[in-house]
Amino acid sequence: MKKLLNEFKDFMSKGNVLNLAIGLIMGGLFTKIVNSFANEILMPLISLLVGKTAIEDMFVALDGNFYQTIEDARAAGAAVIGYGSMIQLLIDFLITTLCLFFFIKIISFFKEKSEKLAKAAADLAQDIIHKNDEEKEEEEEEEEAPAEEPVVELTTTEKLLTEILGYLKKDEPVPEELLEVIPSEINKPEHIEAI
Repeated sequence: MKKLLNEFKDFMSKGNVLNLAIGLIMGGLFTKIVNSFANEILMPLISLLVGKTAIEDMFVALDGNFYQTIEDARAAGAAVIGYGSMIQLLIDFLITTLCLFFFIKIISFFKEKSEKLAKAAADLAQDIIHKNDEEKEEEEEEEEAPAEEPVVELTTTEKLLTEILGYLKKDEPVPEELLEVIPSEINKPEHIEAI
């Protein structure tokens, strides 16, 4: 029994059953609104054009006699064709379907707008994410790229000393012309050995 109650609870809590219940309630209310519009506003105007007080009272007695109302004809036992009630039902049907058509059209319009907005928001979010990813990649590339050492312009004396140092590292003798160019205070042997 408990299993049956749980299954019933699951069945009732599903969206389809709730949507069906809401649809039935809305349909009942919608029918009342349409019937009121048809009976209280539209049918009196049509009755005025036709010349009868109520369209649903329009009938033809098949026995050939004239009766004031359809009830009188039925009470007399005459077969009647009550085409007025059929016209009334057709008008109610047309009004209902027309109202439903416009109602669905409005809902579809707003649904389409919301889908377009959601798609635009998703596209915008994707663009932002893509742009952020590109910026991160560029930052990573900049971090990975070796930093270029700034080019330092050496003075003439520094260039000469660097060249002399190169000779000393190779254990080669320093050419005399280089030593002659160096200013006199650096040209002393103790300075050269220190380099």
